[in-house]
Amino acid sequence: MTQDTDKTVRIPIVEERLQLEKRTVETGRVRVTSKVVTETHPVHETLTAETVRVEHVPVDQWVSDVPPVRTEGDRTIISVIEEVLVKRIRVIEEIHLIRERRETVFDEAVTLRRTEVDVSRD
Repeated sequence: MTQDTDKTVRIPIVEERLQLEKRTVETGRVRVTSKVVTETHPVHETLTAETVRVEHVPVDQWVSDVPPVRTEGDRTIISVIEEVLVKRIRVIEEIHLIRERRETVFDEAVTLRRTEVDVSRD
């Protein structure tokens, strides 16, 4: 504190200022390792395949109405017709669609992969 001759008292004012600094500090490490593991699994499955065989069966028969498509067992029968000039209907042939089913056994070893991960701190 200082005092002037005219009786004024001066008090110095102090101001504090904050200055922050950041720095990176290593406190530890993390190690991540991964590996691919393969496993073989057997696959045993019965597979079914269905095919259609086409047969043309000659008929040559006169009918009064158009025959509908019909199914007899695994066979679907479609009549092929023609109208003749005297307005009569004649079945020329039938197309037989025969469903045939075949089963085979699928037996094979399949390799599957997966990843294992290990995380550790040093």
